[in-house]
Amino acid sequence: MKNRVLVVEDETFIRKGIILSIDWYSLDCDSPLEAGDGEEAIEKIQIYRPDIILMDINIPLCNGLDVIANTIEKYKYSVIIISAV
Repeated sequence: MKNRVLVVEDETFIRKGIILSIDWYSLDCDSPLEAGDGEEAIEKIQIYRPDIILMDINIPLCNGLDVIANTIEKYKYSVIIISAV
């Protein structure tokens, strides 16, 4: 079974760039899901239960660290934090 990935980034250009620049299939991953804010991220985590999340810290509605703190224990995923200054 392939890994399920969620990319959480509020900047559409950056989120699409991450998704398009990685060969997900060679990494044994399905095409990634996407979320543009913290509330959408929580919803997608609850519904799709991703194995890996690439998480921006500075996102609207609920920051990335709060999303992680409120979901990681229940949904058990690996997280890679991404952030730009």
